[in-house]
Amino acid sequence: MDEAKLAKDSVWIGIISGNLADHAWRKGEKEKAIGLVKKNIELSMRYNERKDAMRANLNLANWYIELKEWKLAEQYVMTCESLMEDKPYFLKYKVELAKSKSNIMRGLGRGGEELKQLHLYLMLKDSLEKRMNDKEIQKMLWQRESEKYNRTIQATEEKRIRTKRMYQFIGIVLLLIFAIIVLLVNKSKIKIKMRNTLLEKDQLALADEKQLLDQELMILRNSLTEFTATIRQNDVVIQQLRQEVAKISESDPAYITQVTDNLNALLQQHIMTDERWQKFKHVFNKVYPAYLTQMRQTYPKVTENDLKILALLKLDLSNASMSELLCVSEKAVRKAKQRLKKKNRTH
Repeated sequence: MDEAKLAKDSVWIGIISGNLADHAWRKGEKEKAIGLVKKNIELSMRYNERKDAMRANLNLANWYIELKEWKLAEQYVMTCESLMEDKPYFLKYKVELAKSKSNIMRGLGRGGEELKQLHLYLMLKDSLEKRMNDKEIQKMLWQRESEKYNRTIQATEEKRIRTKRMYQFIGIVLLLIFAIIVLLVNKSKIKIKMRNTLLEKDQLALADEKQLLDQELMILRNSLTEFTATIRQNDVVIQQLRQEVAKISESDPAYITQVTDNLNALLQQHIMTDERWQKFKHVFNKVYPAYLTQMRQTYPKVTENDLKILALLKLDLSNASMSELLCVSEKAVRKAKQRLKKKNRTH
């Protein structure tokens, strides 16, 4: 109590004084209790605690009613009423005040005032009960709204959790898709790399094959060139041998026989037999792959002998060389060439 006074805490002063007064009243120390309440009223008014002073005055009035001190009770009731305000908070105290005033009026023998206060008491009591009911209804409404709000919050939270899980699921799916794409891309890169490696190997193989073919073609060209040169050289030798035979045909029979044998042997080697033609044609087709095929298209009724003439013409051999190779006269060669030209003009 002293600490509350030192701190000038009017609320605690009122609470402590009221509690001490109630305790003293219950113990039968009525004078002490009344003194404590009066002290409470004094301190409450000093610190402008009108509500506490109002409650203390009403409490003191009720005690004086109990002591049948009607005048003192009326005095404190009037003081209590003067401290009340027209606010909902004071309604329950107004009910108690009306009841106390009716008791005082009965004690003072004022029947009319007693009835008036009783009527006011009943009205205020109904109003208080109605207000309490309204409060209960309001409380229920607030509770319902609170539950609704809580349900809304819970539903929102559940929706948030579902949305979060959905986004997490979508994120995981996207990560899996990304991982699959990366794997597929890497796999494709590996396949492309392997394919490129195989292509490089194939290109190298083709390059090697082409190089071999080029080398083979070069060899065949050289062979064909060498063949042509040999034919021309043999033509010269054959002509020389024939001239030599003509000069000494009667002077030296033994030498003529030797020269004739050499000439026949050379001619035998020089003549293009069917077997030699097939070998020659194989080499010729390698060097000039489309030539004979084109000649067949140009001359639909061309014969194998015609192809021989055409192939030898491609090598730029003379009529004499062709006649020696084919074992025909130069006149026959010229006729064959003329026949081919005629076929060409016809087509």
